[in-house]
Amino acid sequence: MNMEAGENKPEVSIIVPVYNAERFLGECVESVLDQSYADWELLLVDDGSTDGSSVVCRYYAEADGRIKTVTQENGGVSSARNVGLDMARGNYVFFLDADDELYPYTISLLHKIATSDNAEIVIGRSVNSERKPDDKNPDYENVARGVKIENSYKVCRDMLYRKPHPDTSVCGRLMSRYLFDDIRFYPGRYEDLEIFHKLLMKAKKVAVIENIVYFYRDNPSSFINKWSESRRDSVKVTREIVRHYADDPVLRKAALNRYFRANYNLLLALLRYRPDDMVAINDCYANVKALRRIVLTDPHSRIKTRIGALMSYIGLGFIRRLAKV
Repeated sequence: MNMEAGENKPEVSIIVPVYNAERFLGECVESVLDQSYADWELLLVDDGSTDGSSVVCRYYAEADGRIKTVTQENGGVSSARNVGLDMARGNYVFFLDADDELYPYTISLLHKIATSDNAEIVIGRSVNSERKPDDKNPDYENVARGVKIENSYKVCRDMLYRKPHPDTSVCGRLMSRYLFDDIRFYPGRYEDLEIFHKLLMKAKKVAVIENIVYFYRDNPSSFINKWSESRRDSVKVTREIVRHYADDPVLRKAALNRYFRANYNLLLALLRYRPDDMVAINDCYANVKALRRIVLTDPHSRIKTRIGALMSYIGLGFIRRLAKV
C-alpha cells in the first residue's frame, strides 16, 4: 500500500487479520480507537472475507486516517499477518485478532514498559471468556503489576513447557518491529508457536507483566474447539522445534516435552473425531510411548503433562474411552 509522502510514521503498528469477522469486528476496532495512547496505526487485512467485513473495514478507514485496510484473496491468518508486517511502519508491532478486544490502557502500558526498560518484547496477560470483563476491576489498573525483566532464553524454555504465563500467542504483547526483519509467519496452523520462540531468542530483553491487557473472545466455532485437518500441524511444528534446538540440551528437552503434548492432544482429537484413522493414531501413540519416560522424569513437566504420560501406560483402549468423555 502506498503511503502519503511526508506522512508521519506511527510508533505502534496494530495488525488485525480479518476473515468473516463482521459480527465482532466493530467492537475490535472500537477498542483500538478507545486507546489512551494515540500514536498508532491500525492495519486491517481483509483475507478474502465473504460476509460484510470489507464494508466494516472501509467504514473505519474512511473515518480515521490512522486506519488502513487492504484486501487479498483468502490465504489464511499467517498470510494476512505477513501482509500486515509488510505494511507496518511503526517501531513496535502488536497483533490483534478480529473477534478480540483491547483494554483502553493496553498500548500505553505496554509501550511505557518497553521504552522505560528497553524491552524488545512486553508480554501481558489475556482473559478468555464469552464476554469482556469490566476494565474498572482493580486487577486491570493502568499500573504495571508484577513486572519481571527476563532473559529470552528462560521465557522460551517456560513457553515450551506450557507454563501458564506467558503462553505462545503473538497477541497481547508489544514487540519491536526489527524482530520481524528476517522472520515471517509460516503458511500453516499453530503459526504462533512456530514463530514466537524464534522472536524470543532474537530478543535480548523480555518484560513479563501480570496486568490483563487482552480480551480473547471464547468462540465455540473457533479452530481449536472443533476438528480440522490442520490440527495435525501441531505435531509437525513441535517436531521442527525439537530439531531447531538439537544442539541445546536444555531447550531440546523443553521442546521434547512440548512435542509429547502435541502428540498426546492430537491423539485424543483423532480418537474422538477420526477414530478410523489408525495410521495417524498409531503414529501419535508411538511418539507418546517413546517420550513418556522423558516427561515423567523431567522436573519441569506440568502436572497435566505428567498425567497424560501416566495414562498412556494404561493403554490405547483407556485413552480411547477418555477421548469420548
